[in-house]
Amino acid sequence: AADAALQKLINENAVTGPFQIAAVYGLRKEPDKMFEWLDRAYAGRDAGLTQLLVTPFILNYKDDPRFAAFCQKLKVQFPPPAGAAKP
Repeated sequence: AADAALQKLINENAVTGPFQIAAVYGLRKEPDKMFEWLDRAYAGRDAGLTQLLVTPFILNYKDDPRFAAFCQKLKVQFPPPAGAAKP
C-alpha cells in the first residue's frame, strides 16, 4: 500500500512537489532516491527547498557527504554535525 501511495504521489506531483517526494524517500530510508529527488527539486526551483534544514526525514542524512554538497549547491549554511557545541 505504501509503494502504491508513493507512486500516486510521484504520478501527481513529480513536477510540482519533488521536495515532498524526496522527504518521503527519506522517511522510507532510501537516501539514493531522496538525493535524486532533491536534485530534481533544485532543477525545478521547488519552493519546498526552503524547508531543507527543518525537515526531519531529510535531516536524518545530514552526515551524508551528499547533504553537505547539496547545501553548498543551494548556498545555505550546513548545520553543525550532531553533538557539536551550539553557539
